[in-house]
Amino acid sequence: MPFVTVTTNVSKERIPDGFVNELTEVVAKPMGKPIEYVWVVLHAGVGMCRYATNDPGAIVEIRAEQFDDKEKNRELMKAVTEFMFNQLKLEPKRISTILTVIDPEKICFGDDILSGK
Repeated sequence: MPFVTVTTNVSKERIPDGFVNELTEVVAKPMGKPIEYVWVVLHAGVGMCRYATNDPGAIVEIRAEQFDDKEKNRELMKAVTEFMFNQLKLEPKRISTILTVIDPEKICFGDDILSGK
């Protein structure tokens, strides 16, 4: 169950229509997850600094219960970087992708814990 958070200093007005839905598909495919399982949250227009400048950039954090396959991880990060480059016109060096593992015991939907325990 991937949770994706995009934080960017690109203004909300410059975010293309369909950005969140398309990113859902970009993340779901290399992770082998149905798009219905992917959450995407966008924080646009926030203050950010990288390389001591406020040039456009983004941090994409993807949280899920596992990231065990290095090749799939590379494929996922490459797909996200290409998407951000194409959609927001960001330089790849100004896009950081972070993969974070979440314990399934700590993921809940309604009153249902993902681990099933």
